[in-house]
Amino acid sequence: MLPSFLAVAAPIALLALHFAVMMCYINRWDQFVTITLIPIWIWALIGSLLSLFVLLALKGRLAILSLLVWIFTGLICADETPFLVREIKDSYRRSTSPDKTERGAKPAEGNHLRVITLNCTQRNIEAAKELKSLDPDIVFLQNCPANSELRELAQHFFADEGSYVSSWECSIIARGKLSQIDTEPLSSSVYATLETPDGKKIDLINLHLQRSIPRLDLWNPECWKTHIAARKKNRSQLRAIASMFPRRAIPWPRIIGGDFGTPPGDAIFKVLASNFDDSFKTAGQGWGNTYSKSFPILRIDQLWASEELTAVSGFVIPSSHSSHRIVVCDYQIAQPKGLLTFNF
Repeated sequence: MLPSFLAVAAPIALLALHFAVMMCYINRWDQFVTITLIPIWIWALIGSLLSLFVLLALKGRLAILSLLVWIFTGLICADETPFLVREIKDSYRRSTSPDKTERGAKPAEGNHLRVITLNCTQRNIEAAKELKSLDPDIVFLQNCPANSELRELAQHFFADEGSYVSSWECSIIARGKLSQIDTEPLSSSVYATLETPDGKKIDLINLHLQRSIPRLDLWNPECWKTHIAARKKNRSQLRAIASMFPRRAIPWPRIIGGDFGTPPGDAIFKVLASNFDDSFKTAGQGWGNTYSKSFPILRIDQLWASEELTAVSGFVIPSSHSSHRIVVCDYQIAQPKGLLTFNF
């Protein structure tokens, strides 16, 4: 009698858990941030394993429904799924194309821009130096090296065409002329404008927000309080940081990126959603998670761009000297609105 009851009750409980988890992800309530910081595919994996156990141990047919619901949730809702699908499609295209462009190859010179972001971990200059082989145009560094080393890095990356700006925590190194405009005092995030060698102008913000990642002690009230406080603080800071961008009659391309300290989908990103696109979500390929390097389950390092920039590709690779992985995104710069051009 008890096995028959459990064969029905256990799958119903698992489906109720699924409903509760999905409501938390859909609404992103501050009070339940501890739940939604955990990638949804981990919840799906837990639910699938429990459903499979009920199916095998109790022979409950309802467990099949629970198993399928959790599996499809993990596949459809996971942040990583679109990137892996793109990678599979691109791998197939490269294998069948006579012109086999290497994965991660930089687009042809012209109206393209390659941007890289990396948390250097303990201000390790060697972590920054390894980015040269990726042929960047703009580099965002968090936990950045000292100013004397940044001058060396600007020369290392771009020779005499390079410049840099820096706060205590964040720096931007780029090909062209950088002008530092403002610094957000609490996070030490830095806003600068860039004039590229061919005369294009771009607004840039490199940020570093408080770390807010999953914890294992979910039974601990302090865990929940810490996550709620971090969510509110990061949302407030991100709003202040994004407001550093000026309003322009003819908008310049804008990029805001760095270490957001929290995975995508978090409620803080609503601050950016109306004016910026998550570049890796738009065009990234492969496993896009960046933290930690050895077991990357969180995509806390991101680049967001305004509509004047179109993300055309993106990838993530390990760093030899940082606990974070390296994010690389390629953009095509759109023609500024309000300008009329003629082609002869």
